[in-house]
Amino acid sequence: MVEPLTNADLCSARSVSAGEPLAGSAPQAQVWVLIEQPGPWGRDAIVDSHLDPELGQQLRAWAEPYPIRLGTIRRLGRHADQHVVGDEHAILIARCTPDGAWLWQTTNCSPELVCQLDQRTLLEANSPPATLPAGHQVDRVLLVCTNSKRDRCCALLGRGLAA
Repeated sequence: MVEPLTNADLCSARSVSAGEPLAGSAPQAQVWVLIEQPGPWGRDAIVDSHLDPELGQQLRAWAEPYPIRLGTIRRLGRHADQHVVGDEHAILIARCTPDGAWLWQTTNCSPELVCQLDQRTLLEANSPPATLPAGHQVDRVLLVCTNSKRDRCCALLGRGLAA
């Protein structure tokens, strides 16, 4: 019989007991592109979700040669196992470098449009480029990982933090 996990078994609890800092442990990139995707995700949500896996591979190929990181997001609350109505997704694009940062949000965009964006422009623009899909600049957004397929700490601790 497998023993149930206790809080002491969590990687975050082990890090705290070792005196390791927890803030800033997320992956780093110069540009982040986050695509709304309700429903369940697997470990690699870009290709293991209701997003078309072929599109996920195209997005990955678009981003991989550059310091651009892809991710999936969903709104706070319980989500049924269903597809997004139509092809409209919220998309966040953030540039975060020492010489400039900006955050752009669009609420009804097709993820296919991301592959048409010029990566160099995203990496070099000190403000949101005019070539971005219709949307608006935002000051901040709070993102909390809750994907248990990536890290069980996120599922156990992240869900409570998000709620």
